[in-house]
Amino acid sequence: MAKKAQAKTRASKSKPQRDLSNPKDRAVLDVLALAMSADNLVTSEEISLAVSQMQKLLQLGKASGEVTAQLRAQVTASVAACQQEGRAQVQERALALFHDPAERRMLFALAASITCADHVVEASEAEFLVKLRAGLKLTEAEALQAMAGVAAVMARKGA
Repeated sequence: MAKKAQAKTRASKSKPQRDLSNPKDRAVLDVLALAMSADNLVTSEEISLAVSQMQKLLQLGKASGEVTAQLRAQVTASVAACQQEGRAQVQERALALFHDPAERRMLFALAASITCADHVVEASEAEFLVKLRAGLKLTEAEALQAMAGVAAVMARKGA
């Protein structure tokens, strides 16, 4: 039992701290922006959810107002990039950074949660998720498992 506690302590101490300059963080923001804009309507609820997800992903805890504002600005910039550069280009650039299967599944789950934020998945959002799944090279079973995880979290939150 003590060995497990030591292993947990060592693992938690060795976690790398991530910052907002990490290219993968930017790529996650871009994928979240793609998810938000899949139905051509980006809501403040979706932006807030994306900011909250990034705070958790970056292990920021209760982030300062400055960090939250910075994340919100980056989300807005990512949405603009989708419009200016084109969705396909943004998605291709973002997904190129993710090779680890666990990261790919996590990215799909994050995107799926954004498309479900308003409790309605439009046809365009479903089409985006299909393309994202293919781009991430996830099996249908992996994608469904990620979606089930999203549904479970939403149910726990009473969403």
